[in-house]
Amino acid sequence: MVICKYESFLQDHVIDNFNKYFAFAYVAREVKFLKNSEHRIDILGEDDQNLYIIELKVNKIYPRHLKQIRFYLEKYQEEINPAKAIKGIMAAPGCTLEAWKEIQQDPLLDLIILNDVYLRKKLNPVGRPALAADDKRKPHSVKMTDAEWQRIQEKAKAAGMSTSEWIRLKAGI
Repeated sequence: MVICKYESFLQDHVIDNFNKYFAFAYVAREVKFLKNSEHRIDILGEDDQNLYIIELKVNKIYPRHLKQIRFYLEKYQEEINPAKAIKGIMAAPGCTLEAWKEIQQDPLLDLIILNDVYLRKKLNPVGRPALAADDKRKPHSVKMTDAEWQRIQEKAKAAGMSTSEWIRLKAGI
C-alpha cells in the first residue's frame, strides 16, 4: 500500500506503475494545452486509436470532478484537434456511487480504482483515535453537596496542601 498525501506523489506512483493500471503507453505528465490558462492534464497516454486524458484524485471521485475531465476532453479536442479519438479516465483510490453511475453512462469516460493507494483522509484523522473498551478510563467523579465540598477544602487547607492534592492523597491516586 502507498500513502499519497499530495497529487504529485500520486502522479509519481501511477507513472512508476503505469503498466499495472493501463494497457496503453504513457506520453507525458502535467500537459498544459490551453493558451493563457493554468489548466493541466495530469497524465496523457495513447495507443494506436486513442489519446487518454487521465485525471488523478487523492481522495474519492465525486460528480463535480467529472465536470473537470469533461472540460479537458472538450477543450483538448478544440485546441489540439488530434487525429485520434480522445477518452477520459478518472483514477483515484475511491469513487462515490453517484460518480460511478455517471461514468458508466458516459462512453468517453472510464474509471480506475487505485486499490494500492490509501485514501488521503486516513492520513490526518480529526481528533484522538477511539480507545478499546478495556482501555477506556473509568469515571472518577463524586457527587457531593456544597457543604461537603467546603469541608474538604477546609481539611486540605489545615493539612497545608491544595484541595486536589488532599483528594489524591486520601484516594490513594
